[in-house]
Amino acid sequence: MKAKELYQKLEKDFKLDECQDDWNNIKFDSEFITENFRKRYMGVLADNTEEIVKIYSAVFPSEKVMLNILERNEKNILLFTHHPVDWKIKEGQFPFVNLNRELLQRFKNKEISIYTLHTPLDRNGQFSTSVNFAKVLNLTQTGEFAEYF
Repeated sequence: MKAKELYQKLEKDFKLDECQDDWNNIKFDSEFITENFRKRYMGVLADNTEEIVKIYSAVFPSEKVMLNILERNEKNILLFTHHPVDWKIKEGQFPFVNLNRELLQRFKNKEISIYTLHTPLDRNGQFSTSVNFAKVLNLTQTGEFAEYF
């Protein structure tokens, strides 16, 4: 599938025009991060391929996840994540850490893009984690508890 077509479909399906996100506490200054992502903090984070033949999904684009994908020696891949950064718990430190620049370069070389949606997956939309969790438990959503943020 053409990457731009998939990105447009995701934009529409997840209603990104109705969402906002804020990751300004992370310094996304890398040349690998799209300008659009630096403005909105959602959508195409790293745009490295024109054609997508396979999609992997993960909660975090951790070094372990990125290395696993690279070890498969595939091209034209999309990594779809819930969070745009890695998560490393060290006592007394901020848990979110920026993506490894070397791995981002290797993703670029292998034509592997990254697409991330945090708020759209947290909201109670059709694809949200909470709505799908409730479906698995055979629960019926009766309304919204509170507005996101």
